[in-house]
Amino acid sequence: MSQSDTDVFISPGTAPTRRTLRDALDASVEARGKRAALAYFDRTFTFAQVRAYAQAFGAWLQDRQIDKGDRVIIQLQNVPQFLFVAAGCWEIGAVVVPVSPMYRATEVSRIAKDSGAKVWVTAPRTWQQQGPASIKDTELQQVVITEMTDFAAPDTTLPENREAADGPLPSDLPATALTHILDDYADKTPVRPDLQPTDTALFAYTSGTTGPPKAAMTTHANLCFVGQTYATDNDLDNEDEVIFAMAPLVHITGLAMHFASWLMTSCMLVVAHRFHPEFTLQQMKQHGVTWTTGTATAYQAMMQVEQQDPYNITTLDFAGAGGSSVPDAVTQQFYELFNVQLQPGYGLTETTGAVTSTMGRQTPRVDETTGVVSVGPALSGVEIMIVDDHDQPLPPHEQGEVLIKGPGVVAGYWQRSDEETFRPDGWARTGDVGFLDEDGWLYIVDRTKNLIVASGYKVWPREVEDVLYRHPAIHEAAVVGVPDEYRGETVVAYVALNEGATATEEELTAYCRGEIAAYKVPSRIKFKSELPKNFNGKIQVRELKAETSAEAQ
Repeated sequence: MSQSDTDVFISPGTAPTRRTLRDALDASVEARGKRAALAYFDRTFTFAQVRAYAQAFGAWLQDRQIDKGDRVIIQLQNVPQFLFVAAGCWEIGAVVVPVSPMYRATEVSRIAKDSGAKVWVTAPRTWQQQGPASIKDTELQQVVITEMTDFAAPDTTLPENREAADGPLPSDLPATALTHILDDYADKTPVRPDLQPTDTALFAYTSGTTGPPKAAMTTHANLCFVGQTYATDNDLDNEDEVIFAMAPLVHITGLAMHFASWLMTSCMLVVAHRFHPEFTLQQMKQHGVTWTTGTATAYQAMMQVEQQDPYNITTLDFAGAGGSSVPDAVTQQFYELFNVQLQPGYGLTETTGAVTSTMGRQTPRVDETTGVVSVGPALSGVEIMIVDDHDQPLPPHEQGEVLIKGPGVVAGYWQRSDEETFRPDGWARTGDVGFLDEDGWLYIVDRTKNLIVASGYKVWPREVEDVLYRHPAIHEAAVVGVPDEYRGETVVAYVALNEGATATEEELTAYCRGEIAAYKVPSRIKFKSELPKNFNGKIQVRELKAETSAEAQ
């Protein structure tokens, strides 16, 4: 770690050994041979099988005139077919558009319209319940459906299958089962176009405070760099390591620090559908997991299970933690239960995930003044700078906005110019307030925007407010995030009703659940005759947040 005269902390970097994710899969096939490389409960796959499935799907895409640069939505849990489909897109240079399975039709439709996606891969129940509304006025031409059981061993005990259809599927678009595609194209390979590190690999959507969602154009070079650097810096450096994909593969953490790290290191990856603490611990024990990354909330859920019914996992050696702040008490309790230090890190969608990590199995640092747990020093090749309101660099322990520079920073947003986030000199604004210590360890202390992070998921108040404002009874709405011991933060809404209108908290909560993902739904909805405003009529969110925080004390 070095420090320049301008207080920019820089870690020396190394170039990724594989130029694109397609190259990485090819190299993994050569490196690992016929050894198991992917596990899904009781079934395993080799890298050769993964590539064969990928090439079959890529050939099917090309038969449907899907070419390099075209977009394909993948809306699946952590199942093997997510990996097969994504790798199939990269075989032909198509762009993956990951979408959370928790999203509703309106959310999927916005992303489909913005991305111009032509193919949507999803679960039968999602297509059944949301298909007609999701595809309206989009460029979607084909739906591919797949069950969570499609690639599981016949007698495997799986979590509750919420994705299975419970009735007939809609016929608005041609819908093909992924298993049929892979069977029909088993002996076919696609024409591989030239693929460069600078080509876009995925659209990683991140909501803004206003306006429609924005897609961070993440390149193969971005993912190869973060996938390899996060792994190498944290000593995931041999083929015998076993990664457990705790973070959703639709999230940048899962894509970069599970999927890409797996391809860049040719080790083994374990996927287990959605996060479930008992199944997570069971799979860690069964497959000898050595390495994972997740949120503090997920680790807390695992600790509750472990305290009641110990799994006595002995292989786990690295547990990265991100998505939200990690309380010091949680790191201590986790160590007592699992004999492994939680290693806090930090990153953004716009930086392709991790930019810092508590590396080398070091004990996380806690700032004595603020009590904030550090998220670690910069990864190799990443620069961190703290600036004041005039963009002037600040010395150690001075708080300001965190800026990031490095090979993981994406080129920009799809069809949008944003020099507010991506400065012309290569620095990316994070919108977070933090400080560095003398050794370059970063501490995040606040957020400059109103972003809420609940259980590691990002919730923008404006999106929830827009939903509330669409309810006929609501006159005014404001959404705030307040501290929560379990989720980190929780979503609270304040509403004022139209004159003569009536509505209950239960009614509004149910309404929100039908419009937005569950993690965005307010945990509490409070009613006021009028929301507080300043002299120019702007609702005073800070006052509402202070009120809720005071009530919680």
